[in-house]
Amino acid sequence: MFGSTPAGAVSFVSTLYCGSISDKEIRRFLGIIEFLNSKDDVMADKGFIIRELLATKECNLIIPPFLNCEEQFAEEETEQTKQIAIVRIHVKRAIRRVKEYHIFHSPISMSLAGSINQIWTVCCLLTNFRGHTY
Repeated sequence: MFGSTPAGAVSFVSTLYCGSISDKEIRRFLGIIEFLNSKDDVMADKGFIIRELLATKECNLIIPPFLNCEEQFAEEETEQTKQIAIVRIHVKRAIRRVKEYHIFHSPISMSLAGSINQIWTVCCLLTNFRGHTY
């Protein structure tokens, strides 16, 4: 899991996980709720169903609206989607900056298995010291 401020700086980096673990379980395990302040807004993708966890801190989950059975969004939902997209672009850019290191584009040697979480964290946090290229 990767957290970003509205300006695009990396603010949270989780350890890496393999296998099948749900997003809810990862968040419970990480204790990310402890880092949130009451009334914070948390933006996530549609698949991150964590509203109940955020409710314990009175935080608001912001996710794009679901289309459900309708053929198209209502005008209000379309505007909400546009507003979310404007902010999400900063998160996407932060993730892109991590990927630009190309460290995770090829297999990682088993000899680095004990250090992979540190490598991941350093790559994420180093992006805060790079110039933001938009």
